[in-house]
Amino acid sequence: MASGIPKEFATLSELLYHRYAELAAVHACVTKGVRVRSRLFFTVYHSRRRGFLEGALKVSTLNDDEKLKMKLPQCCVYCGATERLTIDHLIPTKKGGEDVPENYVWACASCNSSKGAKDVIAWLYAKGWQPSILVFRRYIKLVLLYAERHGLMDCALRDLPKELPFDIAAIQNPEVLSLKVAELYVPPLL
Repeated sequence: MASGIPKEFATLSELLYHRYAELAAVHACVTKGVRVRSRLFFTVYHSRRRGFLEGALKVSTLNDDEKLKMKLPQCCVYCGATERLTIDHLIPTKKGGEDVPENYVWACASCNSSKGAKDVIAWLYAKGWQPSILVFRRYIKLVLLYAERHGLMDCALRDLPKELPFDIAAIQNPEVLSLKVAELYVPPLL
């Protein structure tokens, strides 16, 4: 662990704050055009993770994502299609996701049908696609809200309930967010 980035996590909060800090670091790098884990990546990652774990930083609200969603082009957040758009629940209601605007994303009919009630991160990864930074960030925020509401933040990963509206293995998978191909959002297909 020369980089100081943990590979194992005791509690759900440790895992989620790790992922959110990692997303912040990837976002910073992509914004600056840096496609390798550089000093920028590690500086952002470690300061955010430490701040979240110590309570000095809070994860930004879903309201920030809602404002951004209004500014981005209207297209499928998974493939970029602009035709036959539907509203998809990022965390499926059939799995316990809420039917609220914060859980809504644009999805083309094909992606929405293919995803169905599957975990979005696991589904994208199985298709060989990487979630955009904004989709993954929104997903992690929704998982954090669920975990806080259900008293799961300090729960050991091994003790989590079997039935959750999100896939812990997908969140843990270090390969689902590659800096080399990371994009802030999926641009519309032209």
